[in-house]
This record gives sequence, structure tokens and C-alpha cells, in this order.
Amino acid sequence: MLITQNLSIQFEAKPLFEQVTVKFSDGNRYGLIGANGCGKSTLMKILGADLERGGLRRGRAPRAGEIFRSEAHARTLELIAQTEGEAFYRGELARQMVA
Repeated sequence: MLITQNLSIQFEAKPLFEQVTVKFSDGNRYGLIGANGCGKSTLMKILGADLERGGLRRGRAPRAGEIFRSEAHARTLELIAQTEGEAFYRGELARQMVA
């Protein structure tokens, strides 16, 4: 199970989302949809520990046109794809998300 409570994030003056509370229960599959720029990737980075308080681990948000690369994020997505989503619910990745 993975739970967030009152999660908010903004880059500079632009809030992406505010006061998000969500619970992902074991045994379920979830999809994340939304308009470009609404914060889907950012939420996944937070859940995958690629973002910390204060912004990206590199210390700043990507600039317009800049490509953001995260090996950890890529490995996480690759593992989820290889296991057809099972890694999201069982195994080391699931344990890391709950910890």
C-alpha cells in the first residue's frame, strides 16, 4: 500500500497540485491520466523518490527545452514494464514505495 497525504508541489510560482491525498491499495492496478503539464510525471517522480523536498536532486527544475534524465526513474519504469506492472505491487520496488 502507498499513501500520500496533503501532498503539494510547485515550481517557482506555478503550483502543479495542492493538498493531494491518495491511497494505492495492494492488488489493484492504477492509471494516471491528465493534460500535458498537469503534474503526472512529477507525481510519479515523487512516488519513485526522484524528487525531494526543495526540488530535483540536482537542485533545480529542468529549464524549457532541457531534457531531464534519471537512471533510477528509467530503471523503475523498465522494471514495471518488464513485469507487466507486478513490480508495482510485489517485490523490492513495492517495498521501497511503502517504506
